[in-house]
Amino acid sequence: MRTAFHRQLEALTASVADLCARAGGAMQRATHALLHADGSLAGCVLNDHDKIMRHGAQAQRKALALLALQAPVAGDLRVVVGDLKNVADAQRMGVLASHVAEIARRRYPARAVPDEAIDHFTEMGRIAADLSNIAGHAVRSRDPVAAARLRRDDDAMDGLHRQLFTLMIDKPWNHGVAATVDVTLLGRYYERFADHAVEIGRRVIFQARGEPMSVSGVIGRIVGFVRAGYPEGIPATDTFPLLALLRRRLADREVMRIAAELVEHGDVPVDATTIRVMISKITDQMPAPAEVERVKRHLEMCGWPVSDEYGA
Repeated sequence: MRTAFHRQLEALTASVADLCARAGGAMQRATHALLHADGSLAGCVLNDHDKIMRHGAQAQRKALALLALQAPVAGDLRVVVGDLKNVADAQRMGVLASHVAEIARRRYPARAVPDEAIDHFTEMGRIAADLSNIAGHAVRSRDPVAAARLRRDDDAMDGLHRQLFTLMIDKPWNHGVAATVDVTLLGRYYERFADHAVEIGRRVIFQARGEPMSVSGVIGRIVGFVRAGYPEGIPATDTFPLLALLRRRLADREVMRIAAELVEHGDVPVDATTIRVMISKITDQMPAPAEVERVKRHLEMCGWPVSDEYGA
């Protein structure tokens, strides 16, 4: 009986890995359609999207059947529940690829991406394909080392996303509202694609080791220290310097997770979109280093060992 169960478990895991590959292939083709104004290819990506969703639904049914009929425990339970959640992330990756294809098709026969942003989206497409391949391999092999690599490529994607904002805000940009909206949305789609791949990697690590990636614990501690330093909420004057302080050691995705927690509980006077724009504007000189140092000293006085624990 257990032999049959483990065969079914392996089949489920293979389905999830295949779903990652399908989503990655869709994003790869969508990127080609975007960069080469290929309306036909964009249409193919959109037509194939239903196949990805059906494949995901089949994998979900497999996982639910294993939970209902086999009552897995311990490590096996972690695998089944993790795979069930991974299906949702992989499906969402497919949805994001379809969004890229939709913009490419909508602007056809023109190209949606201005010349200045071609290199950015070429690299973002390459990273997205790599992330989906690594995620699929990590799921299939249950290799936590491969899963941990996803964070590195996600950092690269976050960096490119920031560069897009710099391109539109800090340099002459004469492409009109439509191109601005398209580039903003596209950057977000690629960045979220990477985030979903990283979440899959986190679950692979949890499946293999029975514990999440350590950064989750770090994020929880940071949120606690920030709230202790600002029991009445973070003032507007300190929000930007605080984000810059966090960026010294954490990736953009992790800073956004901290910010999302603070936004959700009303600890900051701005919304998540404003936070994201602030993060995109952080440089060595912005906000002023003296302001970042002031916030750092304030938090250290309130008990957060910033320098010792995070080297910030």
